[in-house]
Amino acid sequence: MGNCNKDCKKDCCKKDHNKKDHNKKCDCCCTPGSNQKCLLKYFDFVENITPNVSPSTLLPILIETEIARITLKEIHTDDRINLKAKVDWNIDLSGTININTFGAVPATRIDMNVPLFHIHSIIFKLWRDAIGSGTLVCQTNDFRSNILDARVTITPTATLPIPFVSTITATTSASCTDINAPKGAHTYFLTATAQVGFTFNTQIVPVTVNAAGTSTTLASVSPSVTTNTSIGSAYLDGSVIDENGTKLCK
Repeated sequence: MGNCNKDCKKDCCKKDHNKKDHNKKCDCCCTPGSNQKCLLKYFDFVENITPNVSPSTLLPILIETEIARITLKEIHTDDRINLKAKVDWNIDLSGTININTFGAVPATRIDMNVPLFHIHSIIFKLWRDAIGSGTLVCQTNDFRSNILDARVTITPTATLPIPFVSTITATTSASCTDINAPKGAHTYFLTATAQVGFTFNTQIVPVTVNAAGTSTTLASVSPSVTTNTSIGSAYLDGSVIDENGTKLCK
């Protein structure tokens, strides 16, 4: 940001505070001679690293959970509030698959891989003043998918599922605008809510029932998957824009 001349600085500020506070309360964002409007009144940001690393010790985000907040001041009802958020999130998956061969017994040991398709989503919301009871400024639903390589061993006497683990990482960025906010200071809350994921097998699994391989039956695949969603980092910033800043920097 460049320095503002006195006229520009005076125009970009509301006349409800002392002139000596111009520099502190009004960060006029123009450079003399640039012919830009003085619009920015207030800015704040927060970056939370690992706000929800371990859902076993912190709140799981299967319920709506706050992951960042900022407080913006000097707001008037005719101002515009620009909000930007960026969130890194992770999904840890673990589980097994169960195979139903419908009574078919293989003559020899069978080791098979069963690709599973998993899809998982998370809802992010920005609230003004309070979560749930305040004003919902905006929300977005982001999702990720992954192919899980599940394995199972079938013997003449037993079906042995092999546990699998996988991790999905994702980054969600969003921006929105709040208008008609009452005069004064307001706190904005960024929340996250993980949704229930879905897992299904991507192919039909044949099981050979005799050594010669002359007869087969279709096997039913039942995946059992546990998910654990966490937030790696969350960034939130907000700018208060004076819509009445009409004079130019000269």
